[in-house]
Amino acid sequence: MTASRLFLVRHAQTASNVAQTLGAAPDDPLDSLGERQARAVAAHFAALRLPDPRVYTSPYRRAQQTAQAIAEALGVSVTPLDGVQEFQTGT
Repeated sequence: MTASRLFLVRHAQTASNVAQTLGAAPDDPLDSLGERQARAVAAHFAALRLPDPRVYTSPYRRAQQTAQAIAEALGVSVTPLDGVQEFQTGT
């Protein structure tokens, strides 16, 4: 039996991260630095040449944007998982 590897990646930077806002809206997008960060982590995973890679994401826009960059670099599609969400702590 072959061992599997699981990598957990937090979404890249958003404007809410910079403002230190807790409980950002689910549709909060990556900012320009976040887009560059997502591409950088995607390149890292592509360089690993993982066998049979899979990419899962929460339904939050920032997570989907980060996951999409990774999936494109790996040549796979993203699988959204509705049950994977951050806690809403308020504003």
